[in-house]
Amino acid sequence: MYLPLTPGSRATCRILFGWLMILCATLGFKAHVLHAASTADMLLGLNSGSPDPVAAGAHITYTIVATNIGPSQATNPRVTNAIPAGATFVSESHPSAWTASTPAMGATGTIIWSLSGNLSKNSPQQFTLVVSVDCSLPDGSTITNTASTGSSNGDPTSANNSMTTTTTVNHPPPSFGATCLSDIAVHTGAGSTTCSSTASWTPPTATDTCGSMTLTADHNPGDAFPVGQTTVTYTATDAAGAQTICSFKVTVTDTTAPSINCGAVPAQNADADATSVAADP
Repeated sequence: MYLPLTPGSRATCRILFGWLMILCATLGFKAHVLHAASTADMLLGLNSGSPDPVAAGAHITYTIVATNIGPSQATNPRVTNAIPAGATFVSESHPSAWTASTPAMGATGTIIWSLSGNLSKNSPQQFTLVVSVDCSLPDGSTITNTASTGSSNGDPTSANNSMTTTTTVNHPPPSFGATCLSDIAVHTGAGSTTCSSTASWTPPTATDTCGSMTLTADHNPGDAFPVGQTTVTYTATDAAGAQTICSFKVTVTDTTAPSINCGAVPAQNADADATSVAADP
């Protein structure tokens, strides 16, 4: 069909507009010739870790809150959180409409919370993440956790999509407590043939907040010690390399009386000692 078109006429504009509407409908577009794309500003408003400080080997619980502050609904919103260095995954919780993809317990990786659908404006969503602090972290070190959020919409303010929090680690060195010994005194005793004596004791024990450590000693119960003073040292070393020393002295006193060995008394010769008397002629 031929339709005469006059450039600049209203009839021509109406015809072109009609064709454009048909084309848009055919391609699945909305019937609006001009359609502004919706935007949703996802805000990561809270990322806090508790307790702070935390003991090595203990758990940190992170509370994370994500909110869509508009102007439109957020389509397929998500929250991501990589397990921080120096920690492993324990557990998580999320709103009922969301799903979670997590690492295995005791592993590292990234947790992803996602919602299939739309999130209304000004509807805060709270998540929790629990991690276990590695025993290898030394005292005073820190764990840094970063959570971020987004959606399928365009986000007008990406600067508020993530938040970082830092937690200080307490890892005191091992402790011997009351098991570290006092000094020990022994003596050589009567009849001793060496200038030494054995000493016995109950070995001290040490504990650590993570329970992983080694205990070494330079002497053991039942060892022989020379006369005088000897220092015995036990060293406890934890997984972070921190050390605690327990030491005590073993003093050996020589109480063995001296003895004299005179040797054998030589036998006397009677003939040699006899007096010879000669007869008078």
